[in-house]
Amino acid sequence: MWLTIVLSFAFYIPVVLWADTYPLIGMLMIPKTCAYVWTVWIGYQAMKREKKIG
Repeated sequence: MWLTIVLSFAFYIPVVLWADTYPLIGMLMIPKTCAYVWTVWIGYQAMKREKKIG
């Protein structure tokens, strides 16, 4: 889970800093969104696993 959060910030920071100068850098929002989806998927799998056991 920590990796997805780090990746999300790593893709987002350049967009915030340089999107005005280099508009194409906004494309980094796509992998940032994928990292968010991955985070949700990890949480969903953990919740599903916990419900099976409990």
